[in-house]
Parts: sequence; C-alpha cells; structure tokens
Amino acid sequence: DAAVPAAASAGSASNQHQGGVVPKAAMSRDLLATIRSAKAWRILEVGSGDGSHPLSFVDDLLDPKNLVVTCYDSRADTEEKYPGIDGPSAAANFQQLEAKGVRLVFNVDATQLAAHDLGKFDIAMFYFPHTGVPTSQREACMQSNRSLISGFFKSVQDVMVESGEV
Repeated sequence: DAAVPAAASAGSASNQHQGGVVPKAAMSRDLLATIRSAKAWRILEVGSGDGSHPLSFVDDLLDPKNLVVTCYDSRADTEEKYPGIDGPSAAANFQQLEAKGVRLVFNVDATQLAAHDLGKFDIAMFYFPHTGVPTSQREACMQSNRSLISGFFKSVQDVMVESGEV
C-alpha cells in the first residue's frame, strides 16, 4: 500500500501505524467505517469528480439528504469530462445520487466553501484533491496542489460544526 502522513488522516492516533504513516487503503477503510457508523451526521464531499465515490456509500446513510456533493466545474463540464468510458458516466452517477435525495452543487471552489450556501457539516472529505495541472509540470503541479489543500483546510473551517472531522 502507498502511504500518506498520519497527520493527513481523519481520526485519532489509533489510526497511526509504525513510522507515523497510514496506508492509503487502511485510511480509506477507516473513513468509510466512520461515515457508515455516523448515519445521522451531515457529510460534505468536496471535488467529487464523476460522483462514483459518494455513490459507493450513499446507500449506507440513514438519510441521503444529509450528504452534499460538490464539483469544481459546472454540471455540463463535469459530465463532458467524465463520459463513462471505463465505467458509469458522471451523468448516470449524478442521476442516481439525485434520485436518492443527495444534494449536488456545482461550480464550488474548495478554497471558498463559505461563498456557497452549503450549510454546516459533521464530516467533510476531499477524497482526491488535485488542480489538474499536469504532473509533467512538476513544480507548478506541486505548488498548485499545495495551495489547493492549504486553501481547503482554511476554507472548510467555515462549514464545519464545532466537533466536525475533516
């Protein structure tokens, strides 16, 4: 398993492994276990992309209306970007989410969450943060992604309840 720094994982020190890192697969399982055990909590997913991630756990929620899914691009641009070549399209995923009562919000900048009427959340996740700068432009890619993640952590504070987890 690839690993990420333990400080980037949600949860307590019990999520930490030797060397202060959490294997990505373990971190993902822990996050999903938290979501599934907290069925009444309000959950925000930032930068959902094609909508496949929230679709993978929405049926485990007591009330899917407690889930708000955001995308950076407009709905039309997002659906065009993810036409479903290797799986269901973004359009199909979004239709399923909406049919279950999930709120979808488009044109959301993760560094400006308070600019949208999203509400307050118990859990917020940014499952795969990236700016889209090609990795071939290594320095620009790293800087833009650092700025995105830093901006997200500052911005998310405005939409979290006091005891919320990111």
